[in-house]
Amino acid sequence: MSHRNPVALRIADSFFRHRWLFLVSVLIVVGVTVAAITTKSNTYTATALTQVSVDRVAVALGEKKSNSWTSLAQENVNHFQDLTNDDLPGGFLDNALKEAHLATPISLEPAKADPRYAALRKNLSSSPQSDSTFAITLVWDNPTESEKIVQALQNRYAEEVGLDKAAQSIKAGQFLDVQIAQYKAQMERAEEAVIKYRSGDPAHLPDIQNSDISQLASLMAQRDNVKIAQQDSALRVGALEARLKQIKPTSVIERTSAESPLLQKLNDAKVERDRQLADYYPNHPKVQQANAVIASLQSQWDAKLRNHTPETRGIIGEKTQDNPEYININQQLTDARITGETQSSQLGNLNKTIAMYSARVQRTPGIQRILNAYTRDYSLLHDQYEKLRMKRENVRIDGDLTRISARSTITPLGYINAQPTMGKVKKLTMLVGGIVLGLIIGGLLLVLSEWADRSLRYPEDVERLLGVPVLALLPDSSDLNLPSVGGAGPAGRRIAGETGGAKGALGASGAAPSPAMTSRADS
Repeated sequence: MSHRNPVALRIADSFFRHRWLFLVSVLIVVGVTVAAITTKSNTYTATALTQVSVDRVAVALGEKKSNSWTSLAQENVNHFQDLTNDDLPGGFLDNALKEAHLATPISLEPAKADPRYAALRKNLSSSPQSDSTFAITLVWDNPTESEKIVQALQNRYAEEVGLDKAAQSIKAGQFLDVQIAQYKAQMERAEEAVIKYRSGDPAHLPDIQNSDISQLASLMAQRDNVKIAQQDSALRVGALEARLKQIKPTSVIERTSAESPLLQKLNDAKVERDRQLADYYPNHPKVQQANAVIASLQSQWDAKLRNHTPETRGIIGEKTQDNPEYININQQLTDARITGETQSSQLGNLNKTIAMYSARVQRTPGIQRILNAYTRDYSLLHDQYEKLRMKRENVRIDGDLTRISARSTITPLGYINAQPTMGKVKKLTMLVGGIVLGLIIGGLLLVLSEWADRSLRYPEDVERLLGVPVLALLPDSSDLNLPSVGGAGPAGRRIAGETGGAKGALGASGAAPSPAMTSRADS
């Protein structure tokens, strides 16, 4: 009769069978925890606390509206995060890192792909600590560098807050600087004009004015004469070109006349065809071949007629020479064109000179009127220049007050001291947690492995699955200590074989239910 195995014995047996899986899982989890602790132990955390307050001056002036659902600390955290995205040259991050004076500078250029910059972006954070306090935190592998970077970021943020508040005043001052520079240049030019005019410009003297008028009249008369000569040259060029078209470039000295060989071939071909028509019908191959030859020769002759070749007029060869009249007229035409171009150039120079003298004559009104105009322009520019300078000074003072007022709302709290990221208590806590987690995972793996094992190891499993009672338990063949019947002879081997065969038959899948089932020995 079998007896029940206690639950503790089954658990111990399962743990013994899966002990290596349990131990490996526990060692892996603990090893990962130790590696994380070792890695984190090489980093330091630097934190800069900053207190922010309301700009009472700006609120009193109505320039700042309070936000009831967002704290001051959260507003500054959002502003700081927006500023950290400015990684352009001369931006927030670039200026802050330069002010940190690191031994090994961090490059922000995308082309260089500095891994320290990527680590900075990953490990830099900001968070509100209260309604009026926020923290800038950096996890870094060098405590001195982490303190410098956080300190520079805190100081740069305070400067940026002041610059943001005074941005309108700064832009107004820049605009006024441009306007002042423009008015100063205009004022200096007007002043130079007044001085130059008062010193006595010879162009405004009466004798010079009369001389300019006389010279202008003389130049206009010369221009009229040049225009007449230019028109005469144009008419002469036209007449020479018309005559040149009527004269051939060459003249014939000797000409050889005879009947065209092509025409003679054409006539001979026609005579030959007429002779063949006397002996053959018109559709005979020889007659048709003669017609084809005649058609080809006729087309060639027609082409020569269309091109008016000398051959069509009975001229076989000509001996020519250059036409002296054509050469003479062509030379006259070239001279006439050169003369026309020269006259055109003279006319252009005269027009420029006349325009210059006309402008000088037109710019000679009364001396007193011009002097008054120069003086009036200088006075207006000078008054406007002084007003802009006064306004720029007021804007500069307002901008400085606004920047100082906004800068005073940012107050650093305490010292910045880089501390190790992992303390002793935290290390111990993580180590204990890793061990506990490893034990839990090992236990879960042990349960899953036992659940996936379909072997029949206990009498209770046989009775549950087969529905029959277990009458007896046989030990494993390795645990049997059978007596030797006849020593190690055939009888002894037969008994061992029968025992093993019985166990195999009882453990085979699909065997008939039996009151006996092989299992682990229960001493």
